[in-house]
Amino acid sequence: MVSVRRILVYGFSGFDEIKTNPSEQIVSSLQGIEISGNVIETTILDVNQNSVREFIKNIEFERYDLILGVGLNINGSKLYLEQNADNKIIVDEQQDIICPDGSKNYQTAIKLKKVEKKMLEKDIPAQLSFSAGSYICNLAYYLSIYESEKQGFDSVLKGFIHIPPLPSTERELRQELSSLPYNTIISGLNVFIENAIKCQQKNTCKDRRFAQSL
Repeated sequence: MVSVRRILVYGFSGFDEIKTNPSEQIVSSLQGIEISGNVIETTILDVNQNSVREFIKNIEFERYDLILGVGLNINGSKLYLEQNADNKIIVDEQQDIICPDGSKNYQTAIKLKKVEKKMLEKDIPAQLSFSAGSYICNLAYYLSIYESEKQGFDSVLKGFIHIPPLPSTERELRQELSSLPYNTIISGLNVFIENAIKCQQKNTCKDRRFAQSL
């Protein structure tokens, strides 16, 4: 009997004036969908450190081929494919280290330049990004790589995408934003997942780490 392989996709709930987070809307709609023979499981996190740290710590990494985070870039206009996760977090203008024994920086093993090219070929606005921010999104991204390596599952791919607002976000906030249609974002995530799984199946992907520890 062939076991079913799975993909874990996580998003975030509303925060501040954004009561309906596009990240939550997009991620929730992926629950149970099958892509490249992998079934997607989803979860939505509260936008706070405790929620993120507890979630990442309890992931059963051995169950997944890919763990993908989806966050909101409220000022974005395209899909931002995050290359780096940094060992830092800024809260109340104070910078701190996420993991004292962790690397200064991780790079995803996913071939993001190829993913970006595939998206652009399908007229999906996309761009390689080298900063996942300095708060919750970067925290989740960094910890997903750190914990999988710590537990001996660094072959599991980890990625993160920032999405722009949806048209509904503009209506909720009553302001003009550089939104993208729901179907465009969903198509972009499909392209990302398909190409990440191809990379994983070829067994040519491995996360890169820099500055062994801080």
